[in-house]
Amino acid sequence: MTSVINNENANILLFPNKEFNNKHQQGKNYPKIYQKQTAKGLSVLDQNIPYVEKNPLKEQKINKVPIQKNNIIITEMDILPLSQEKDKDKIIKEDIVLTSPNFSSDKIESESEYKQLSTLISEAHKALINLDINIEKMYRKRESDNLLINEGESSYKYNKHLEDTIFKIPPNFLEKHNISPYIRTKMIDWMIEVLSVFDSSDETFFLSVNVFDLFLYKAKSVYRNDQVHLIGMAAMFIASKFQEIWPITLNNFVHKIGHEQFTPKEIKDMECAILKVLDLDCLVSTSVYDFCKTYFYDFYYNNKSLITTKEDVKIYKYIKYTSIYLNKLVLHYEFFYSENCSMKAIACIVTSIKIVGDGLNGKLTMKTKGIYNDWMLFLIEQGGFNKEKVEILAKKIYTAYQHYQTSKSISRNLNRFFPLEYNL
Repeated sequence: MTSVINNENANILLFPNKEFNNKHQQGKNYPKIYQKQTAKGLSVLDQNIPYVEKNPLKEQKINKVPIQKNNIIITEMDILPLSQEKDKDKIIKEDIVLTSPNFSSDKIESESEYKQLSTLISEAHKALINLDINIEKMYRKRESDNLLINEGESSYKYNKHLEDTIFKIPPNFLEKHNISPYIRTKMIDWMIEVLSVFDSSDETFFLSVNVFDLFLYKAKSVYRNDQVHLIGMAAMFIASKFQEIWPITLNNFVHKIGHEQFTPKEIKDMECAILKVLDLDCLVSTSVYDFCKTYFYDFYYNNKSLITTKEDVKIYKYIKYTSIYLNKLVLHYEFFYSENCSMKAIACIVTSIKIVGDGLNGKLTMKTKGIYNDWMLFLIEQGGFNKEKVEILAKKIYTAYQHYQTSKSISRNLNRFFPLEYNL
């Protein structure tokens, strides 16, 4: 299910420039650097125009020299008007070169690394990882009446219902298949690469993972590592048609994504197999990302008077983008399915506050910490969660984050869209 507010930025003025806001209201005929910031947050780096942006808060000059990075060739192309967007996409897509991961083989070293991470996660509550988040009782009753305004409250409750019923996947759902958890992690990493190259939305990525995992959980047939590639492609094919205005074509899946390893018939047959196993309700995604977006919308709506300076806006955006990054990171590891998405969203926000605080080298003021600590306690109490469990889950997510930065077994495609440098 998409966010409670599909375009949350319609009510959030993060850019005071009048010229930009007028363009935003008229349509999408404005630089894609702002499209990504306002419409997609952290996730999808626009590979269709030749610039590389490490920090989403800084404008980068357009580089007109063709560049090749991570097997993705970006040709020289100026930003075109909306009327020419379709032609531009056609030109750019001709130069896309995607990796072709081998999902049929396991490396002993990679499997050993993955098992080591599982052990670290299971013992994270014992580790001396200081999150520096002191969630004291600073609960403000006024916010309980505005948690999700208007239709938002019913949507939130519906998402809660979905995560407790349809999307309840046990962490051991791969055990009945001959698929190793490491191969699944590699698949999620590759999905990020594919969908980012085709400029797909965050919703498409999260729905792709949902379809992929739910199918493996509900399927009666037993699948193998060498079939993961085809299942993942079919899952992205389905999600793209549900979420995108211009879905990724079957021709692209056959030639550019699948490198002609599979025929159109094989991809369509797997698509049919997935749709026969899943209910239609399973194709309306609910994820940690949906809850996270809802939480941030509610926070900004209720605390506009506290987010006034440029530094306040930067910190808000840093925490938001880092939280979305963590939303995607936890999907790499199946053992995080042991907790509900709504609780994982809160734990991701807690962890992002820790990461941003470290990145700013202690520049977060006591007032700012108090605002976000207050918000965390509000979300925990309003959601009926246990504070200690949230803190333990945050430590586990932080451990996974540290491991991901040093992992040698996967490509870490997600790091291409992460603002590693924080400054005020």
